[in-house]
Amino acid sequence: MKFNNFKRSLRKVYIALACTLLSISFLFVIRRLLLRLLFGAHVGNNVSVHSNVYIYNIGGLSIGANSTINYGSYLDNRGGLLIGSNVNISHNVRIYTMGHNIHTAQFESMTKRVVIEDDVWVFPNSILMPGIKLEKGAVVLPGSVVVRDVLAMEIVGGNPAEKKGVRKVEAGYKLDNNIWCAR
Repeated sequence: MKFNNFKRSLRKVYIALACTLLSISFLFVIRRLLLRLLFGAHVGNNVSVHSNVYIYNIGGLSIGANSTINYGSYLDNRGGLLIGSNVNISHNVRIYTMGHNIHTAQFESMTKRVVIEDDVWVFPNSILMPGIKLEKGAVVLPGSVVVRDVLAMEIVGGNPAEKKGVRKVEAGYKLDNNIWCAR
């Protein structure tokens, strides 16, 4: 029992050190390399991970090409996290893949993978809960709490997030957020 606690503590120290290295690296190309080497992540070309991004757990993380993870975001990767191509995760977004079963006496933890498909835009200060899927072209408005899947091209907002509309055209942009001096 003590050995397992020690192993768990060492893993937490490793993740904290890896996140610190990720945050203090000032070049996006170095951050992509660190994600691949230290976190075992699949990272596409031209991915921008800004500073002060915290990734909880190693392995199973996938970020598609031309995607951006902005300053202060929290990526809980314990249940698996798939982020497609050309996705913008704005600053201070929280993505959770683990929670607790509130309907049991033991309050057991449970993990559920989060999937974010291509061309999705998640605005600042939003929260994505375990097990949700954001389909291609979905938009999550600022400060939203997403507790259910969001259909393709759907715009959602609020707490809990509800449908506010539908995008009228498919994304025609290519994200390139390798901004110098971005935090």
